[in-house]
Amino acid sequence: MVVRSSTTPVRRAAHAELTVRTWAGFGSPIVAVHDVDGHGGSFQHLADTLGRDVTLWAPDLRGRGGTDSSEPWGVPAHAEDLAALIGQHLFTERDTGPVVVVGHGLGAHVAARVAGDHVELVQALVLVDGGAPRALPDGVHPRAVAKDALDTIADALPSLPHRVDRAAVAADLASMIVSPAGAGGIFEARCPVHLVRAGHGLAVGDEPIVPDAVVERLRDGGVHVANDLVLPDATHTSLLGDDVAAVEFAVRAAGA
Repeated sequence: MVVRSSTTPVRRAAHAELTVRTWAGFGSPIVAVHDVDGHGGSFQHLADTLGRDVTLWAPDLRGRGGTDSSEPWGVPAHAEDLAALIGQHLFTERDTGPVVVVGHGLGAHVAARVAGDHVELVQALVLVDGGAPRALPDGVHPRAVAKDALDTIADALPSLPHRVDRAAVAADLASMIVSPAGAGGIFEARCPVHLVRAGHGLAVGDEPIVPDAVVERLRDGGVHVANDLVLPDATHTSLLGDDVAAVEFAVRAAGA
């Protein structure tokens, strides 16, 4: 089933005008936040899988898709944009209650930051291969990891079918890997957290982005991990592609 989508500009006073892709359904709205090199359309397969059971809102973060590249960038800035979207356009205009927020990669960090800073807005989190501080090898500086991550994806950015601002990507990678404010929001969340993790990183054979040790650290830190779904053969990217059924399962388990 293919669910038609529409895009709508949503203005946040004095900040970015977010372009939001909406798949209209009959159920409660779910907000989905894309990865560092993605855009709202990255959730097309998830929307198709969920069908008409839910309404899915997926904004383009600053510097991606139809949203302009105005600064500031970084996880806290994106989180405030997302909180404004939920608070102004879902709570106020549509009279909804707290919503399920799905995040992939960078989007998971943004979703977790919103749940930590605005507990009244988020019913549950679905964190897809992200949202937790990275497990770094001994002696490796987080800035080196952020630089390596940028080097890995930078050459592919010009060939993507949607606009991605390289400077925004660099700032966001640094924010979610180096900055405690960017990586630590999950420890302040008070809602249930549903994890979906890939057994491989960006490619088959790469170390997983969220290994078991990180999940144990979340539990030890008081995070309410309601579900932890691991797909051993999946990659970070396939979780929104061929393996999207696992994300659908988590979304429904979260209350959608």
